[in-house]
Amino acid sequence: MRTTFYARALLLVSAVFCAAAFELACDGADVAPSPPPSPERLPENDARTDPEAPCTTGMPSATSFCALPFEETAFEMVDQSSTTKDGCTQLYVASRGLGERVARVRRYRMTGVDVCGFARDPIFGEVTGYFSAISASEDGAVYALGPGVVRRIAPGPAIDCVGRDVTLGEHGSLAVAPNGRSGYVVWDSIAAPKFARLSVSSNGCELVAFPLDSELSELRQVAGITADAVERLHIVETSDDMALDKQAWIVGADGKTVARYAPSRHDAFMELPRRVTPCGIGTCVPDVGTIAAFTAEGQLLAWESEPGTDGWFSPVAFVGSAGGPLFRIGWGFNQRPGMRVQIVKIP
Repeated sequence: MRTTFYARALLLVSAVFCAAAFELACDGADVAPSPPPSPERLPENDARTDPEAPCTTGMPSATSFCALPFEETAFEMVDQSSTTKDGCTQLYVASRGLGERVARVRRYRMTGVDVCGFARDPIFGEVTGYFSAISASEDGAVYALGPGVVRRIAPGPAIDCVGRDVTLGEHGSLAVAPNGRSGYVVWDSIAAPKFARLSVSSNGCELVAFPLDSELSELRQVAGITADAVERLHIVETSDDMALDKQAWIVGADGKTVARYAPSRHDAFMELPRRVTPCGIGTCVPDVGTIAAFTAEGQLLAWESEPGTDGWFSPVAFVGSAGGPLFRIGWGFNQRPGMRVQIVKIP
């Protein structure tokens, strides 16, 4: 009886100790270690990041890093898209965990310009799936390019766009017009680019082949595409051969060339363009160490050196919106882990 009493007393003391030290796990004599604390996410500045902050937009007076809500510190960037409507800029980011195949899309509302910041949009939540590119319209519809399909992933339920004599391949990009009524897809973009036009209606969406006119018959490699406010396709060509003259075109809904981008420097377009994105009144195209801004008709506005970093930023891509600011998005590391966004003063 005395042994039983002492045994019960010992169990009681052990239980009280475990309840007091709630960060420890007690299982007989084994004590599990406490989980490591989450990495500290240092704020970029004093901009608000709470979801109740009003959404805003505008052009910055200087390039700076934006405050962001806490996100994972180890992830892979997939793609991004941005829209601006009624004084509100929203940023859509597709990412996935390291070693994962399923991507997730989250939406962030801009909460400041000078100083700049973002807040996670709880209404949008998170959309997951197997896809490699995304593009959003001003009304909040998000389309994704996946294996052999273009799908509207938000708002739900998801809808697959019907392909009319279109077989999508790899190495593709997707661009939806701001009004959400149409868009474009390119695939095999590093070899023999092929295009399709996306048409959206109240009943769904469909893809049809989009042959280009003879002026673009020798198009080699596509750096990027975008769709403008009047539903035209902008195509920027690239090549690893920096001595080779690159071109950029504006193509109408009938596949006919409407205009060609003007040279950005001297008598050539660019050395190694990497992307094209809407920004402000037209488009922005990054090159080797520079970024150029063009009007909606492809006329050069200005170009300047690519903005610098603070040593804790590995940039991935530029993204902007029609009528809105320009951002550079990428990874942060060391003292600034996780996703980072830099708002860029447009040249």
